[in-house]
Amino acid sequence: MIQYIMGKSKQSIVYAGRAFTIEWFQNASGKSQARDFFKSLNMQDRAKTIALFERMADIGKIYDKAKFRHEEGEIYAFKPQPNRFLSCFWKGKRIIVLAGFIKKSQKVPKKELKRAKEYLQQFKQMEGE
Repeated sequence: MIQYIMGKSKQSIVYAGRAFTIEWFQNASGKSQARDFFKSLNMQDRAKTIALFERMADIGKIYDKAKFRHEEGEIYAFKPQPNRFLSCFWKGKRIIVLAGFIKKSQKVPKKELKRAKEYLQQFKQMEGE
């Protein structure tokens, strides 16, 4: 079953595929920087992002490193040009989209990696890890 949910909910599912379920990270008050960034994109950039989420969720892998790659530690990046969505894999075949931003340089800025790691720590606490 395919699900697209962009509203506020306790479990904010973006897309549920055969291999993975993609979810927005939400902090304890229900805010999601990644979801808010996604909503700020134009329709073409949203479509590119959703296409990558669908491919990963349905197939379980994106072979093109120009579209998805490991960044550092537990952090991975969906790369719909010119944007980036930092994420992590989680138990139960879940991928949590932690943060989003516009790419302005070759490497992921340290401040964006730091933000994603902070969100990951918050997520782990909320999950009881």
